[in-house]
Amino acid sequence: MAKKKAAAPATPAPEATAAPAVQQEPEAHLDPGQLEGMDDDKLRQMAMDIGLDPTAYEGRDALIAAIAAETLTVAPPEPEAPASAPEQPSEEPEAGEQPPEEAPKPVPVTERPLPCKAEVAASIAVLRRAVIGTAEMVRPVATLDKGTAVTVVAFEGDYARLANGLYVKTTLLV
Repeated sequence: MAKKKAAAPATPAPEATAAPAVQQEPEAHLDPGQLEGMDDDKLRQMAMDIGLDPTAYEGRDALIAAIAAETLTVAPPEPEAPASAPEQPSEEPEAGEQPPEEAPKPVPVTERPLPCKAEVAASIAVLRRAVIGTAEMVRPVATLDKGTAVTVVAFEGDYARLANGLYVKTTLLV
């Protein structure tokens, strides 16, 4: 599949948009300050996640500028399930009793029965409308911050489909 961007543009060309009668989602850009703190491997992966070729940019600063210049569409937040009160331990262990064992490690998101709740484990998770198809279909449309709760309803390859219909890499979820 051929990439659209072969060289590092100084500034992105403005996109012509014909506004259909469909409601537009708000757009956003990633903050270059957040990207500065990422190591080179994660920065290259982020570029590939949003459809850029990291080898087409000379140096880290050019790659950060290109990533920050990409326009992302912000998806509406998923509806939250009603929060229940946190469970309180009923009693302290009595003298001579063993303290309760530590909680077991969580089951990987790909091994849980669906639908399941998960949480974003990466500092930024990129969301897409589809994982295969045209460039417009797989283009990034939103991001989620670390700790954001999501509901996974299906898996397609290395991606999880969320309740809102968008996709995120399963490796970014716990």
